[in-house]
Amino acid sequence: MNLDDLPEFPDPANTKAMREFAVREEQLGYHYLNTDQSRAIVHFCRACITTENKKALTHQLYLDLTQEQAILLMDSLPEMEKKRLETLSNQPKEI
Repeated sequence: MNLDDLPEFPDPANTKAMREFAVREEQLGYHYLNTDQSRAIVHFCRACITTENKKALTHQLYLDLTQEQAILLMDSLPEMEKKRLETLSNQPKEI
């Protein structure tokens, strides 16, 4: 996917445009990151679009990363999630 093929990032003050943009972005499986006023795109449809909270956390995590760092982190997320689930399943359950 080429940067020029992507829709323009809307004005964040325009909530209706932002909502519509978020839907398109999720359907296409990419998310914009505004890092130092530049557009960085990270593909993470396979790992992180599960809950609104996780998506917000993911955005927050990536804000301070360069595009290359974010892509490296994305590549490791499925393994990190697997380890997290294994840890949770091994904990004693409260009654």
